[in-house]
Amino acid sequence: MKTIPKFKMKRNFGYLVLGVIFFFHVLSVQAQVTRIDHRNQVTYKPLEHYWSNARTDNFTTATAQGKKDALLAKYRFVRKDGFVLSKSSNNEGQAVPLYLYYNAKRKDNFTTATPEGIRAAEKAGYKRIRIEGYILKKVSSKYKHLFKPLWLYYNDKRKDNFTTASPKGIKAAEKARYRKIRIEGYVRINAITNTSTVQTTQGKRILFSLDN
Repeated sequence: MKTIPKFKMKRNFGYLVLGVIFFFHVLSVQAQVTRIDHRNQVTYKPLEHYWSNARTDNFTTATAQGKKDALLAKYRFVRKDGFVLSKSSNNEGQAVPLYLYYNAKRKDNFTTATPEGIRAAEKAGYKRIRIEGYILKKVSSKYKHLFKPLWLYYNDKRKDNFTTASPKGIKAAEKARYRKIRIEGYVRINAITNTSTVQTTQGKRILFSLDN
């Protein structure tokens, strides 16, 4: 029977001890490491503008139902005005609901987020349909470069409310003699990535992004 030299046994034993230490270190790290806080994720969806020649109505919507209703009523898609929050989040500022109202007599869709807009809609006999998404009433200073104002215009002759955030929309409204009423809030200028917070073993937080 062969015997294993003592120095070789000590070396192998040393490797085994190091392997065990490394294994338990990895388990320890995995136990403490890195948890993803999905509650901090935010998602945005496009705010789309539709137009009906027959109704002389501008229609701004961000929901699948709104887009479906627009196409069924033979509205024409014009452009994307920006991006709104899918659900309320104050990560980048103060979020408020963006409501859709409708007046059957006027056949006018009215998208608004301000108390003034809501009062005006209800006073004029508009019916609240749904929340289209969420926009920011106020934007945190470090995110201001990512947002633009969502303007409300109104045409007295057409009795049409026109909510838009794009330069082309603003130009079209002013060319058609709509008057500027107010800023309803702020919408994002482009599609956002989901941001998650990671907690490391040292207690430091790292932000990383996951593409939509």
